[in-house]
Amino acid sequence: MAIKRLHQIQVTISKDVSSGVVSAQCQAIATLPEVENTRFGVSLPMSGDAITALIDNAIAALKDNMATGGHTVEDAVPAEEP
Repeated sequence: MAIKRLHQIQVTISKDVSSGVVSAQCQAIATLPEVENTRFGVSLPMSGDAITALIDNAIAALKDNMATGGHTVEDAVPAEEP
């Protein structure tokens, strides 16, 4: 059976604050050692409560940091349609 070797993994999580929509993606760089170390990418969508909890905790920490100096931090709201 062929070997696939993982080299780098990146997880991207984003949240549209006004709509509450969370999206997440796991991307990886890998090689095939048996085929002259041919590089290839892998992409996998992610979802679930753990992803949502992670982005919500990150947003809370970011808001705390942004509030430094007495600033008020507000969530964006959906734009009103004309």
